[in-house]
Amino acid sequence: MAGLAVLLALVSTLTKLVTGYYAARRAGIAPAGRARAGIALIPRGEFNIVIAGLAVAAGTHPDLGPLAATYVLILAAFGPLAARLIQPLVTAIAERA
Repeated sequence: MAGLAVLLALVSTLTKLVTGYYAARRAGIAPAGRARAGIALIPRGEFNIVIAGLAVAAGTHPDLGPLAATYVLILAAFGPLAARLIQPLVTAIAERA
């Protein structure tokens, strides 16, 4: 389950980054703000834990609960770290440009 949870976390992190970047670009935000918008989405919107809880409670798929819990835990831990590390990256990119 851990490997699958990591894969799901990577895919959802990438899609959240792209979504935040795209939405911020459409709103006219500068590139640094676009990156921050994408990073801010990483630990958010994990409604799947509720769905997984319902599936486990119904007895349909008992492995779904641990998978969802691991996935959410990965994103909850990585989100604040990414937010902390994005500023030096944005500064370095701005200096190169």
